[in-house]
Amino acid sequence: QRNQIHQIKEGTFQGLISLRILDLSRNLIHEIHNRAFAKLGSITNLDISFNELTSFPTEGLNGLNQLKLVGNFKLKEALA
Repeated sequence: QRNQIHQIKEGTFQGLISLRILDLSRNLIHEIHNRAFAKLGSITNLDISFNELTSFPTEGLNGLNQLKLVGNFKLKEALA
């Protein structure tokens, strides 16, 4: 949270197969690679709210119980 991250590349989470909770909220993320979450099979909670996303990849997020995307106004416009 609040780390001024701008993008999430493929392989960013490589080796974190047991990661369950990930908070990427309140950064400046505008781009997430399509396969950035592909190897995160154990993740259950993802908070990526208040960023600058225009799209959101879902590969690898089948086990999510909670997804927070609030405050991504550019994403809202893209889905409208």
